[in-house]
Amino acid sequence: MDMGVKLSSKDVAKHLGIEPVTVRKYASMLEEQGYSFNKDSKGWRLYTEDDVKTLEYLCTMTKINGHSLDETVKHIASLYRSKLTISDTATSLQDNPLIEFMKRQEDFNRRMAERMEQFEKRQQ
Repeated sequence: MDMGVKLSSKDVAKHLGIEPVTVRKYASMLEEQGYSFNKDSKGWRLYTEDDVKTLEYLCTMTKINGHSLDETVKHIASLYRSKLTISDTATSLQDNPLIEFMKRQEDFNRRMAERMEQFEKRQQ
């Protein structure tokens, strides 16, 4: 994808395998947190390659990794406001021991929450 090319919501949706309405929803949520998209004379968003990577990261974190949508949007917008970006790295995240630790910690947290719920039910 050429950095100078500006894509529509429909183009981005096709690239990401989601519906255009979902692209617009995610973009709107990001804008509410301070993220800025280029717009045409009609006020329609024009997505850059960085915007597409950002939306792809958002989809990955929420669908595959199970992070909440609001949490992820706030995280991305925070990076954007700090002039940082979501970018491809030379390091594979699949082999990163920190990622594996985070997955184990999330699993532990989920199990603990389930146990607390069971305990609360017994108390009632």
